[in-house]
Amino acid sequence: MKVKALVGAVIALVVALIVLSAGKSYFFDQRNAEKELREYIAKMYADKTVLGEDCVGRDTDNDGYVSCTARVRGKDGHEETLTLECAAGFLNNGCKTRTGVIRMGS
Repeated sequence: MKVKALVGAVIALVVALIVLSAGKSYFFDQRNAEKELREYIAKMYADKTVLGEDCVGRDTDNDGYVSCTARVRGKDGHEETLTLECAAGFLNNGCKTRTGVIRMGS
């Protein structure tokens, strides 16, 4: 009886891992990226106050990162928007500066 319960638990665990890795949900990518964004800003921009932050919900190009933006204010009152790529999955971590962003207007 104990063997059947153990086999059942192992099968359930394998199925759960497959679902998490193959069928990542909107919230899974976004939550991980937002956590990474907060940690990155706290470390790299510790002198700035975060006014707002947002990450897209899904890793559409399957590179392990999603686009994020954060609005921050320095001690001098200057505000800026940070454009980053932050890790979406649990196998990656951190953020990197987003390249190729075209800024419109002044």
